[in-house]
Amino acid sequence: MSVSRKRDGQWTDVVAGDNAFVYRPGQPFAVEFANNKGACRLRARELDNPARVYEWQWADMAAPGTNRFGLATWSETDAHFLYARAFRIPTQVVPGEFQIASVTLSGTNIVLGVINASSASYEVQFNTNLATTAWMTIASGQTNSQWTGSIPEGTREGYWRLRRSSQ
Repeated sequence: MSVSRKRDGQWTDVVAGDNAFVYRPGQPFAVEFANNKGACRLRARELDNPARVYEWQWADMAAPGTNRFGLATWSETDAHFLYARAFRIPTQVVPGEFQIASVTLSGTNIVLGVINASSASYEVQFNTNLATTAWMTIASGQTNSQWTGSIPEGTREGYWRLRRSSQ
């Protein structure tokens, strides 16, 4: 596995020749990439063996909203991609909307700092896979600027979101 980036027309290696993950022809795999203010993480997961996950982390520049991303294979005649998605987290609060402003851990609890300018009721939801729409509602009827709750049992990682209550 090699990971490279192109900036101002120049390619540089981030990870070069790492033999932890080696593609085998016909072996389907998924790739997840995140750049959180310059803290980058790349994961490769064998789809036939989803418990087998390979991970690389490195520091880089934060991605501005105009950045592009891509995925390429070299010298592989039967490679194909099902899809590629990029998610952008808004950096500004839209008046009347709400957002997660901070995330901290307190023992086995997660603490979400919430910006809720309109004091609207919201739900706290959790998901372990952004490729699905199966969000689990953890709490509803919330209006506070902070929410504290338990991390769902048996999960090592996941995604949190706020959703306006439909009341």
